[in-house]
Amino acid sequence: MATIHSPGGAFWRVLWGAMLLLALAACGRAPDLENTHTYQQHGIHFSYPGNWSISDDKEEDGTRYIVVEGPSDAMLVLQLFTQDPGLPLEGYARAISHGIGENLPVGKPGPSHFQPAAPRSFGDRSLDVVQEQASLVMLGQQVAFERAYYQLPGDGPVLMMFHQSMAEDRSKVQPGFDLILKSVGWRAP
Repeated sequence: MATIHSPGGAFWRVLWGAMLLLALAACGRAPDLENTHTYQQHGIHFSYPGNWSISDDKEEDGTRYIVVEGPSDAMLVLQLFTQDPGLPLEGYARAISHGIGENLPVGKPGPSHFQPAAPRSFGDRSLDVVQEQASLVMLGQQVAFERAYYQLPGDGPVLMMFHQSMAEDRSKVQPGFDLILKSVGWRAP
């Protein structure tokens, strides 16, 4: 059984620092769904909006991390675990959220609320979902974020994902998240 490592280390500190800067300078642009890109590496494949980019793609402790960022504050992280992490989806969500809070380079985490949501259906597959309402307190201001956590069903390696955006931008960036979620898959490389 694999262990979920809370996001820590230099990789995660840089990622969360960049996320904070993006959140502060968010322009809220909609995802470009007409000019999409395709990622196909390490046995993982998915489509993503034309104005989004892969900002990190690395393997650490047997887990592949791929970070997809939008032009505003939108971010989706895919994690392919070679061994079952041994946590239910809500446990994964809480571990990630806790790690984010502990590794913020500035500001401090506000309260978080988790709740299971209705499964998301994409064609013939359904993904279980846990939603989180979270906030960050920085310079005396509270910024509301929404995160959603997913697990792709299947045998073998376990693919878990989460996406995050500022609450006020969620409806604008959700089509970009949906493009990734409906197209993501993996196979043994």
